[in-house]
Amino acid sequence: MAGISPQHRKGSKGFEFQVEHSLQSESQHLALLELKRLLAAEQHWPGCLGTVGPDLIDSQDPNRFITRTYWRDVECFVGWMVSSERSQLLRAMDGLGYSYSAETNWRGFASWIVGDAEGDPPPAWKVNLLVLICLYPTVLILNNLINPLGLGYSTSILVGNICSVALTGWILVPATQTCYAQWINGRCSRRDSQISLLSLAALLLLSWAISHGLSG
Repeated sequence: MAGISPQHRKGSKGFEFQVEHSLQSESQHLALLELKRLLAAEQHWPGCLGTVGPDLIDSQDPNRFITRTYWRDVECFVGWMVSSERSQLLRAMDGLGYSYSAETNWRGFASWIVGDAEGDPPPAWKVNLLVLICLYPTVLILNNLINPLGLGYSTSILVGNICSVALTGWILVPATQTCYAQWINGRCSRRDSQISLLSLAALLLLSWAISHGLSG
């Protein structure tokens, strides 16, 4: 079992990525070795705070394992998920009867927004609204850039999702958070809060109008 790093034991902010692994073939031993190689690489990825597992979920079922990886923030997590290193390690398990399902414990997109160091996390609806303001125009623009390339539906969706998540998580949301820091952390007056909401609504309406114009 891999232990949790001291950084995480001290209560570092972040989130947990939980994965259930199914190894359903005679090659289970080899698949388990490859899985441990993947987890070892994951632990050395920037932003990974530690991994627990793989552990058997049920002693009566020797084919199902669980791991829990702790991440500092979404940007580091996404970087690992789309990395070529992870893809190569997963390909090594092709044909070994390996499959997995995953879930995280973040609240909405709260991990994308940095709140006050000493205060409560920002309200989920404010976080989700900022992400929507960034994500909606990003998806519109990327669709218009990627669709003409003729990559096919599945490939276009994959490329678009990778680009939109990277742009939103690393650039747009942090920039928007800086502009609306007082509002999202509840440190502005009622009037300023209303102005912030109106400006966000105006940005969303402008994005819709541009999309409507482009689509005819």
